[in-house]
Amino acid sequence: MTKLNLEPSLKDGFNWQSNIWRVKAPEKANFFLWRAAIKALPVGSALSARGLVDLTACKRCGEEESALHILFTCPFAIQVWDLAPVLFKPSVLQTTSVKLLLQESRRMVNLPPTGLSCYPLYPCLLWQLWKSRNRILFEDKRFSAQEICSKAISVAREWRTAQISTTTVLKPLLFTEEIHPPSEGVICRSDAAWDVISERCGLGWVFEDATTLLPLSKCSFSRQYVPSALAAEALAMEAAMKTAVRAGWQKVMFYSDSQQLVKLLVTEGSSTELSGILSNISLYCGKISSVVFGYIPCSKNEAANVLAKRALVALYNSSVRRG
Repeated sequence: MTKLNLEPSLKDGFNWQSNIWRVKAPEKANFFLWRAAIKALPVGSALSARGLVDLTACKRCGEEESALHILFTCPFAIQVWDLAPVLFKPSVLQTTSVKLLLQESRRMVNLPPTGLSCYPLYPCLLWQLWKSRNRILFEDKRFSAQEICSKAISVAREWRTAQISTTTVLKPLLFTEEIHPPSEGVICRSDAAWDVISERCGLGWVFEDATTLLPLSKCSFSRQYVPSALAAEALAMEAAMKTAVRAGWQKVMFYSDSQQLVKLLVTEGSSTELSGILSNISLYCGKISSVVFGYIPCSKNEAANVLAKRALVALYNSSVRRG
């Protein structure tokens, strides 16, 4: 009996964590993606190679049934993908393996009104394509491409709602007292300007010497597809910490005018929405000898706020020029 390779090699450059296990999706969908990537799905071509079955044809189109065929290249699968409300779909001509399909799918961006925000649709889409194949095989029951696409969106929405409902509820009026700046080291103030309609944001952060109060550095950046104002504030803090690490500063006081973010950082709280950003912030903390997080009112964070707003406006202007 053929032995499956359950410990895949990294020689092909495929990142199993980012392409499968860290993808925001139902656990069963993640496990399904893993099985597909290691070629463990009982598709016709695989079963035939092991001498288990003679029939290898796809039940929908009659071509040889492989995992990639079921999930992406079958004419029916192409119909389902065409209906998916997303941008930057993988190319049928250039996607030659399941691993490549998973890598390319991470680039996709959900379109409204899916309501999925930063939660990807493709894991549930692939999962539902596989389940519909099994319904044909074992129950002789068929679903339309629209039904499968709608079911995938529904499952993804239900899972997203469950994650939000279990996220730690934060009291908004904690950490409202301003922490006075230190007398030595470096002070950083970060801020974000977020547009709820386009889910775009501008980020700004400034550094100054804690002793002389002279400016050391100021930076700004813009991002697209940011799900919330809190996520934007967290991205600004993450970018500021990355700048501090690169500069080699070892004693830094990081200020934000987001009470919710400061509480998360001070208490080392958790948030499903911010899990990746908080993990990066934690890594940066380990590279700086002394890190303190503090709250400041918006009135004392004007420099970073101006940078953030300018970055957001610049992003809009560049989009208009490209259009």
